[in-house]
Amino acid sequence: MSEKRRFAYYAVYKRTEDGWIYEIPDLKETGFPRDIDDARKMAREGVALGIKWKIEDGEEIPTPSTREELKKLVAEDPDVGDDWAIELIEVDLD
Repeated sequence: MSEKRRFAYYAVYKRTEDGWIYEIPDLKETGFPRDIDDARKMAREGVALGIKWKIEDGEEIPTPSTREELKKLVAEDPDVGDDWAIELIEVDLD
């Protein structure tokens, strides 16, 4: 029986005219859900699948950015308005 490993990465959510965008910058995952509930669900799946694929492909698992690093990155993005949020996504994988 394999031991579960916990991974934690921040997701950035941004509201658009058509819905939302979520990004997990450290894993280069992005999605375009219609609402924030879908964004949160898709972000969790994005972290799980992004890590799983990296492990399967023998790629290095990236070191997670800090909340402060991502807040600075978002603040410097000219395309992001005031409607955004950052959330820590934690997943357990075998």
